[in-house]
Amino acid sequence: MAGLLRGCGGDAARWAERATTAPDGGGREFVRFARLVGPGLAGDVGRGPAESAELPAPAQATAGELDALLGRATLRLWADDLAGAQADLLGLLAVGAGRSAPFQLLVASTLAQSEYRLGRWDDAAGHAELGASTADDFGQAWLAGYAHAVAALVPAARGEWERAAAHVRAARAACAPGNVSAQVSTAAAEALVATARGDHDAVVTALTPLTRTDLPDEPAAVLWRTLLADALVNAGRPEEAEKVLVPCELLALDRERRSVLAAAARARAGLHAARHEPVEAEACYQVALEHTAKIETPFEEARIQLAYGTFLRRRGRRSAAAEQLEAAQLTLSRLGALPYLEQCDLELAASGRAVLRPQDTARLGLTPQEHTVAVLISRGLTNRQAARKLVLSVKTVEYHLSHIYTKLGITSRTALIGKLSDLGE
Repeated sequence: MAGLLRGCGGDAARWAERATTAPDGGGREFVRFARLVGPGLAGDVGRGPAESAELPAPAQATAGELDALLGRATLRLWADDLAGAQADLLGLLAVGAGRSAPFQLLVASTLAQSEYRLGRWDDAAGHAELGASTADDFGQAWLAGYAHAVAALVPAARGEWERAAAHVRAARAACAPGNVSAQVSTAAAEALVATARGDHDAVVTALTPLTRTDLPDEPAAVLWRTLLADALVNAGRPEEAEKVLVPCELLALDRERRSVLAAAARARAGLHAARHEPVEAEACYQVALEHTAKIETPFEEARIQLAYGTFLRRRGRRSAAAEQLEAAQLTLSRLGALPYLEQCDLELAASGRAVLRPQDTARLGLTPQEHTVAVLISRGLTNRQAARKLVLSVKTVEYHLSHIYTKLGITSRTALIGKLSDLGE
């Protein structure tokens, strides 16, 4: 385990191999976890999935198989199989009460990461707090930095500054020399808080030290480079941004990690825009959206749409800009990502579009969820399309729509469009 925390996947894998052939048959905790995750960190991307393909459900698993399931969930998280990772981890959470504190911590924090990326932020916040409190209550110093860094993700994106800062401080306090996992996680959390605040210099300060660190060959471990590249571009340092971004792009291409490719393409688009290369910038934004269309990462998709819409608005293409910005607005509103939503609203207003917020429709009695459904339906989406966008069932959308019609005293989509148009005037 120490090898993994130091970022030495090869060392961890070799330790796991030796432990597996020991007299106890590899019965020590995390042996099978390290045997799966270690090669992935070291660059062997095929071995882990092959060895973990035939594992039982958590409820029927032995102790060693539970370790392997945690390893498989980690690999799935890295490979953008977020639904698969979440399924493994929810099963482990249900049966892991008797396991060690480190095991429970890793399950809760890794589950929080998968839910954060899937856009299930309330669940992510709860599981992240569970991981962080487990670290604190049981004195898990080597894992506390990682756990608190994960716990900062949702509050940072939602603009809950005090809560986010408290977790970042706890993560920083737990960072020990040589604990690469904690150092990367903590620096990335600091950068995410600074990004949400629009403090580009603080992002650069938090992340630049990582450029001088020997990190694992796993794209998920270098995703922070896209944050640093964005900040350097916004700080007027495009050449430095280029040097930071290229290693991330090459590694993501080699491993075919769509989430990293999407974030890298967004950063690359910003770099082209800063260099006054609009054709190349737009192509990169479209590539980024093509990647997110194949995976479920709503926050990253909304960030791309926000950046693309801002770019289009500055190019004078207000109608096209509004299309991207309105799509971003819906997702950001659902997630409660207030710092990004405020930026999106400003751009929509600059594009000549009325900004309709939940507090506007609340005067008519609509709940925040009903507001989002109403806006989607008014923009021409079918019930099925709205359900897919909101990660709800079609029946749930129909239920909300019936309540919307009743509250507004209407019976048709045309009347709904009229009601919302009146509010936006």
